Amino acid sequence: MEYLSKVCLNHRARREYMIKISLVGSVSLLGVILAVYSIFIGNYLFAAWYFAAFILGLSYVIIRINTVFPTYLAADAERVVLSVWKNGVLPYTLPEKPTLISDFIPERVKIVEIAMGDIDTVLIGSRKYLLRNLTDEEYPKILKQLDKNKHFDGILKRMDFIYIKAKDGENCFMSITGFDINGISEFVGIIEKYCHGVQIMTNLPKLVKLRNSIM
Repeated sequence: MEYLSKVCLNHRARREYMIKISLVGSVSLLGVILAVYSIFIGNYLFAAWYFAAFILGLSYVIIRINTVFPTYLAADAERVVLSVWKNGVLPYTLPEKPTLISDFIPERVKIVEIAMGDIDTVLIGSRKYLLRNLTDEEYPKILKQLDKNKHFDGILKRMDFIYIKAKDGENCFMSITGFDINGISEFVGIIEKYCHGVQIMTNLPKLVKLRNSIM
């Protein structure tokens, strides 16, 4: 499908993830080979450990592929499209209580579409920026849940989000951590062009600088 603007992870982030995927994938493959060899020589305990390492490594690879490829922001003259993890924050499941296993279960991806004429406000920034500019009802429930959990505190501090509020009160949001900032600026420009009266707010210095230079 053709879009006027489509933005995803920047090249540097994609390259780093691909290197990690390649390394972990290679180690996981080695784990399978060692597991088979251990079974062949009758060492079943080591075989079990190698196989478990393979499963964890494979899960990591799937999650990182899920990080690199499926999520994006896109826009044309009529709508905005978000391809986003179902929880909106991270590419793995987020239970009420974090567990080792949950960190290795890939999250599903969903597609959200919003008509240009329905968009009221777009916020782009950190978790704290959203918290300052949204009402308690508007603030995403998943972030409320994670805010109470110290396990995710360090992760959330390094994350940036986009939050789109519709005129009917509906909203959607997603993590844009590592996204190409020039692409985000272009995406915002498309919304400004085709959605008259939209309010766009951000606290990302690089994005503010880009938008000011364009204006």
